[in-house]
Amino acid sequence: MVFIKRIKRIIEKYKRILDLENWQITVDLADEEFLQSLIKTTSPIYGASFISEEDNLARIYIWNNADLNTDNISIEAIVVHEMVHIILKPIDRIISLIATKRIKNLDAEVEFYIEEIVNKITRIALKKGGDSYIQKKDILLTIFNSEKQKNKKKNKNKR
Repeated sequence: MVFIKRIKRIIEKYKRILDLENWQITVDLADEEFLQSLIKTTSPIYGASFISEEDNLARIYIWNNADLNTDNISIEAIVVHEMVHIILKPIDRIISLIATKRIKNLDAEVEFYIEEIVNKITRIALKKGGDSYIQKKDILLTIFNSEKQKNKKKNKNKR
């Protein structure tokens, strides 16, 4: 049987590893029917996540019988999988931009989000390796890139 308490311990453990300490992550158990209503697929669904990057909030749903899954995937692997979706959320923006073609300079926008993903994964690796200096430099580069993007958007809106 899956227990919320166990899942919360897994989340707390991996928040540090995945550099998600500044995120508020909540978890709920869900039945198979509910998960199927969230994600349209014929594949088994063991979890789902809803993410608000602006607020650093995520809600993870774990199948209430996930420990009985026929793929022998551990509860820990299912929870971590959903947490990795938080890190990779910028990919959703990239796909959305490409699908709607809302941006004139799409290549630059896509490159910005790809760099954001690379920076997140780099911070995780450096944190595991204990290299905090480069980690801080990486964060400054992300802030610098973010400011450049804001300025581009301001200039674009003035036109």
